[in-house]
Amino acid sequence: MTDVVLDGRSLETPGEPSATESPVSFEVELLSEDLSALGEFAHLVSDPPSADPLARIHAASVEARPNAEGGPCVVVGFDDVPPGFYRLVLANTQWSAPLFVNADGAAPKAIRVPVLVPALFVFHDLLTGQSLEVRTVLWTAKGLGFQPTAAVRWPGATAWRVESHADEFDFTVFVAGSTAPIEATARVATRSEVTRVDLDPGASLTVVLRDATASVFARHAWWRAIEILDEHGVRVRSAPIVEASVPFARQGEFRVPRAGRYTVRLPPLDSHHDAPPQVVELASGAAQRLEFQLTALGCR
Repeated sequence: MTDVVLDGRSLETPGEPSATESPVSFEVELLSEDLSALGEFAHLVSDPPSADPLARIHAASVEARPNAEGGPCVVVGFDDVPPGFYRLVLANTQWSAPLFVNADGAAPKAIRVPVLVPALFVFHDLLTGQSLEVRTVLWTAKGLGFQPTAAVRWPGATAWRVESHADEFDFTVFVAGSTAPIEATARVATRSEVTRVDLDPGASLTVVLRDATASVFARHAWWRAIEILDEHGVRVRSAPIVEASVPFARQGEFRVPRAGRYTVRLPPLDSHHDAPPQVVELASGAAQRLEFQLTALGCR
């Protein structure tokens, strides 16, 4: 037996369902003091969640109508749902709650959704403490596997507004003067105050290809295959920033999360001999160029 605690109530649900149980259709009432767009983007995900976005089961119907006590609610209907453990998700605010589906439908039949109180964030440089000039902020509720959503700048202020029920967020921040984003995670202590997020500027590395006798260009996929390894030999997850308007590029910018010594390895190029790896020391907040001198095939 498993206890699911929801809205202050403990609901006892049976254990794992049988594989022979047929899919079911059911409705769930969403209760809240603020019903605006409450169930418009509702869907189910398996619990624990799957990385496959196609595994989501989207609501078949959404309807605002009185509940059994006559109060307002939004009724969300689902069809052909295999019994099991899920999370009911409101994608527009990235809120979720546990939901068990048995052969008779969903338990519980009603879920109380908290009133949405937006969270406000400001971003500062971890090294200097100064406020950063931020151009774009993308956010996602931590651990739910959503696609990033753009935050909205608070009018007349440096704060950024996030419309979500979640308390912990992953941010991708684009700062003026840099083309590479900064990643950060932050938790909201209280929604009555602005939450400050200190960003580690990390370091920026621009890899440049040069050849004494010919121009060296590589496809975007080749740039994505470049390996940047930290001092422990662990590859840094850093997508290259290259000129998107053309299919080939001669240089790419990478961002690493912190200062340190890194090894850069190039993948093979069909037109040139393999270049040996290079080691580079990067300072926090610095932007550095690293040139690879390549030799065309047939030349030595």
